[in-house]
Formats: sequence, C-alpha cells, structure tokens
Amino acid sequence: MILYLDTSAYVRLYVREEGHEFVWQASQKAQQIAVHRIAYAEMRAAPTKMLRMDRLTRREVASIKKVFESDWDKTLRIVPDERMMRRAGDLAEHYNLRGYDSVHLAAESLIIGHGSGFLRFASFDYALNAATSAVGLKFVDG
Repeated sequence: MILYLDTSAYVRLYVREEGHEFVWQASQKAQQIAVHRIAYAEMRAAPTKMLRMDRLTRREVASIKKVFESDWDKTLRIVPDERMMRRAGDLAEHYNLRGYDSVHLAAESLIIGHGSGFLRFASFDYALNAATSAVGLKFVDG
C-alpha cells in the first residue's frame, strides 16, 4: 500500500498527539509514504509553531527535525506541475478547500493514481476528508 499523508497526518508521525498511534501504525503497514513537496515547508513550520505555543520543547523540536530530515529522503515526494495545480484550483472551488489542502487532494488523485487499490489517504482535516471521500479516494484503515 502507498500511504499518502497530508501535513496534518504527516506531522503526527513525529509528534505524539491525538492520532499519532493511528498514523504510526498505518505507516508501518505501508510499502511507501507519499507526500506533496509542499509538505516539507509545512513540516518544518509545524514543530516551530508548537514550540511557540509551548506544546513542544526546543529539544523535542530539534529531535523531530533530525528524524524528519532523515526520513524525507525515503519519502515519495510528489512534484507539482501545471495540470495538478489547475486540478487543485478546481477542487478548491468545488469543495471549498484551502489552497494547500486542494493541492494535497490533487496530488493524491492525479499523480499517484485515482482509483488505485494500493493507495490510501490520511488526514485530520474534516473538509479535506469530506472532499477526499466525495471524489472516491480511499482512506487508510483504522
């Protein structure tokens, strides 16, 4: 199985918060973790924001960054192209999604292979999950 993680799910591989065990278990079953290339910036920003909110310590942020950077090279990174971005725009309008959420959905549905029996999606964003379901993509089993 290929497991596509939006950033809300991807961050849970590294941060022990609600949903961490679920994402960790799913990642252990996956042959490949896939993300959109924008997840890199989002993943670097998320722990820093959690530090500012006193949800993580500096040491935890440093540890997360080190492990994440090591894992990044092993992750299937989806590179945006014009077709994907136009699809993302259509998805954003049709499903009332935020821009980056629509990009994650477009990456999943266009690049990895819509309808693939081997693809599963994980997100903790309600609107993105609703749109994912509406376009017929499959979620990772719980």
